[in-house]
Amino acid sequence: MINDSVTMLDVDATFVEINGWGRYQKLMYLLLCLPTSIAGAAVISLSWTGFNMKYRCLVPSCENATSATYDAWFLNFTTPRDADPSDPAFPWSGCQTFQPMVQGQCNAGAFNETVTQECSQWVYDTSIMEYTIVSEYQLSCGRAWLISLANSLYMVGMFVGSLVLGYISDRFGRKVAMLLSFFTVGVVGTTMAFVPSFALYAPLRFLIGVGGMGIFMTCFLLGVETVSNDVRTLCGMIIHFFFPFGEAMVAVFAIFVKDWHSLQLIISVPAFIFMSYYLFVTAMVYYGLGMNATQLGSSVYVNFILVQLIEIPAAISCIFVLDPWGRKLSLALFFALSGIGSIVSGVCSSGRSAAMETVTVAMAVLGKYGSSATFAIVFVYGAELFPTDLRNSGIGMSSAAGRVGSIIAPFIISLGGSSQVLPMTIFGMLSLIGAFITVFLPETYGENLPDTIEETESFGKDQSLCFIPCLNRRRARKVEPSPRSASLT
Repeated sequence: MINDSVTMLDVDATFVEINGWGRYQKLMYLLLCLPTSIAGAAVISLSWTGFNMKYRCLVPSCENATSATYDAWFLNFTTPRDADPSDPAFPWSGCQTFQPMVQGQCNAGAFNETVTQECSQWVYDTSIMEYTIVSEYQLSCGRAWLISLANSLYMVGMFVGSLVLGYISDRFGRKVAMLLSFFTVGVVGTTMAFVPSFALYAPLRFLIGVGGMGIFMTCFLLGVETVSNDVRTLCGMIIHFFFPFGEAMVAVFAIFVKDWHSLQLIISVPAFIFMSYYLFVTAMVYYGLGMNATQLGSSVYVNFILVQLIEIPAAISCIFVLDPWGRKLSLALFFALSGIGSIVSGVCSSGRSAAMETVTVAMAVLGKYGSSATFAIVFVYGAELFPTDLRNSGIGMSSAAGRVGSIIAPFIISLGGSSQVLPMTIFGMLSLIGAFITVFLPETYGENLPDTIEETESFGKDQSLCFIPCLNRRRARKVEPSPRSASLT
């Protein structure tokens, strides 16, 4: 039986002989990048299909459910405001109305403004999205936490998908895992648009997470396995351009499509087109800030698109710093940048002036820039840290570990309420902790990759904590692949 690592070495040697970045590889790589936009759209779709619409109680004495609008002339004497009743910047209470003293009358004297009561029907603000799962499934007041649950279920799905589809990819081949992933996103995503209850919607959200993670993992691995060593760092970064593009496109579609059913179909149906990849793709051969974009000041559409598209310049930056600075220093610095941006954004979010809103958005985008760069680096870095025989499964397990934080993130966001100080500070502190821990990892640039677990255990022991490739000529020189190892630099 031929050892997998030997097979990989033969492929790398062949790439050297036949030009591993020729027209065929470029076309194949582009085709593998495109589907990751579907994965990006799937992970962020709930920000719009489950848009956090403002809502208030229906006042039966003054309106009926079919023609009611969020802003109405009678609200000053029928509905209290959240927090400070004297501040018109606060929205109307979503769960209480003043107690009516005379049924069927709609005037100030008919309501007791010193006594409130709970309500069971709501009126939603349709100025941004006209119809979402919030309004359809009545995810209001005591049920509002179910939105966070839906987000977390997607992340649980990504956790499971990282493990299960990672194993399927290694055991049965990349194409099988890719086909299953596209099929899951296409069929399940389309079904989600028609389910009548949240109880049915929630498990489908989990399955979409499984498929979305599978799409990104298989496309990423196929993308770096079908090119020669000298362009693998470049290809490992470029594929990250398409993921945020898919995220941003959801916001663009939401500008024109205001019904969540149609928006869900637009996101899901393209997966069926990409299923055709199974016929010709060769077998030779990665949330908390993004979810929070609609809660920042200014235009929700502009904020959302900015926060997602910032991933593209982040990936471009990685192309230029990964080799001269090394993986470890680059990762630590981007972690620190993400932490500082997030904390400053959270502190500034308590201000209500236009200038403070601008600073809040700018710092949030800066924080997302740093976190996006760390996300891109981790995939390349992880592939270089694991031994050859366990590399694919190792990336899957690492991604699964990252999903734990993604599962918790929606609930951290919900801690903020009307203020983002607490959640953004938590995200920032975690990033700074990540920067500190990264210092103790070995540097992989310019090193032969370990082939066995034994070699992995001794990997990087001859390096200092402050090792930086551009300051060390010997380490900065490109190391040619040895007969025992396949380099992913």
